[in-house]
Amino acid sequence: IQVLEEGGVYSDILHQYKQKKYELEEAAKEWSVFCIAQEILVNTIEKYKNIHLPRMLSKAEEYLSFLTDGNYHRIHLRDSGSGFLVERKDHTIFEANELSQATTEQLYVAIRLAFAVTLYEKHHLPIIIDDSFVNFDAKRTEKVIELLKGMKQNQLLFFTCHKHLLPFFQRENVLFLEKGAVQIIS
Repeated sequence: IQVLEEGGVYSDILHQYKQKKYELEEAAKEWSVFCIAQEILVNTIEKYKNIHLPRMLSKAEEYLSFLTDGNYHRIHLRDSGSGFLVERKDHTIFEANELSQATTEQLYVAIRLAFAVTLYEKHHLPIIIDDSFVNFDAKRTEKVIELLKGMKQNQLLFFTCHKHLLPFFQRENVLFLEKGAVQIIS
């Protein structure tokens, strides 16, 4: 033992042992953090899938039916992979990419609005829309504006550069942004 201690081999080995033990303890702490985070994430996903997702899809179906005048009334999750299936009133089921561009946009508007309304229903956050409906024809634009007006629980901030949309809103609710300043037109 004296020879080992005097030669420095013992102290070197002891130092290496303590260093490796410290590294193992740090790795174990990091691993435990990841395990806890993974469990929280799995629980959150399950809670969302079992509680929030069904309510969100139900609300999205309500919105989609309204936007399409009842032509499309059901939204299904795909069994595998990602994406949605949409059921027409004659019970024909389409993948979202099989719908017309305008109907696909109506579907995604319905899903986004339903997500905002159901996920944060206790906290009525503002909904900000920035020229999202420029590809809609007149009828679809009218329907989506009517849907938005019916969403009284959330403040709606609707930004557009298209003046043909202004008649859909009460004049006192329209503000113009010019050169960085808000202009109120009376």
